[in-house]
Amino acid sequence: MTTDEKLAILETQEKELVFDSFTNHDALEIGKEIADRLIDSERPIAIVIRLGEFTVFTYTMKGKEESHFGWANRKANLVEKIGHSSMYARIAYQEKNEYADLVA
Repeated sequence: MTTDEKLAILETQEKELVFDSFTNHDALEIGKEIADRLIDSERPIAIVIRLGEFTVFTYTMKGKEESHFGWANRKANLVEKIGHSSMYARIAYQEKNEYADLVA
């Protein structure tokens, strides 16, 4: 699969996988579900859910707070700046060297 085909798939997913509505309560329920599913995996996780410019849910495993919140915030800032998912930016950067100033 070519880079352009991968990016086209991601663009389609970004358009289709959108909530009709999303509230602070939705963020709480989704964030708790994600944390509950991963808490026993011993994977270093950080969950940050934003609603517009506001962070409405955060969770990180003990001992991972500082590095993971910084990473999550950088990802969210990238998405906000380019208008695409971080996966889109990763593929565009790795395979086409786009967004190099933002990703590197």
